[in-house]
Amino acid sequence: MVLKREAEEESVKPHEFLTVRSEANSLRKELSAPSLVMAVAVYVPEQYARLLATAEDASDLETTWQEWHQVLQDTRQKMAALGMYLIDVTVDLNELEAYCQWQGLPNTSSTRAEYAAHLLSEQHQQQAHLQRRRSSLLQQTKKKKHRRR
Repeated sequence: MVLKREAEEESVKPHEFLTVRSEANSLRKELSAPSLVMAVAVYVPEQYARLLATAEDASDLETTWQEWHQVLQDTRQKMAALGMYLIDVTVDLNELEAYCQWQGLPNTSSTRAEYAAHLLSEQHQQQAHLQRRRSSLLQQTKKKKHRRR
């Protein structure tokens, strides 16, 4: 009961401790819910050597695409077990390098993650726009059919 002892040492009242514990249990349930989705930068085998040649943190990357891909699959399984799901975002190295130059950022894992999230956000916005457009067209079609009757 280390937590209880720490609570007593810091003059935390028992009901406050229970509230914190209750909130922690609630947070744990939320984290275990399959609702967290994250973009993950994915590279095609043909461009992996170029990634190794241009990334400032290349020494932290796997030496082959096959090794990298296996680590990705292992990570995907571990994350899914925690309720976090990875969405593959294929990164073209030409576009990544242009993004790095445009933003003034180095080609590092954090920049690549930011770029993948940026691409996923753009894809989501485009999809939402297309869905709104489709919905609008369907409504217009229904109105025209209704007028013909």
